[in-house]
Amino acid sequence: MKDQGPPLIFFATWAVLCVAVWSFYWKGTLAAKRRWHPRIIIGVGVVFLGFIAITMPPALVMAVPSVILISILNLKMTKFCGACAATLVQNPPWTKMRFCPKCGTSLQ
Repeated sequence: MKDQGPPLIFFATWAVLCVAVWSFYWKGTLAAKRRWHPRIIIGVGVVFLGFIAITMPPALVMAVPSVILISILNLKMTKFCGACAATLVQNPPWTKMRFCPKCGTSLQ
């Protein structure tokens, strides 16, 4: 039987990160979201690259540029409503969000 340590650590780490990040974006204040969002995005990218470096180092050649691109897009496309502190993701990415879908406040 194979050692189940690394897969268990991998899934446990992502489960804890998912719950923590979800609860932060759900209940966090506007100031906290604006301050910590870039740090969270960079931190999650580093954790992901760390797991790739441990499990399959040659894949870093493709993973590093991909994680950088996805992180930049995430930072550019995620906004926060100034009135209700809702986390807003621009979808589709080529349109501009004009109103908060949660409270209706103008985002201009």
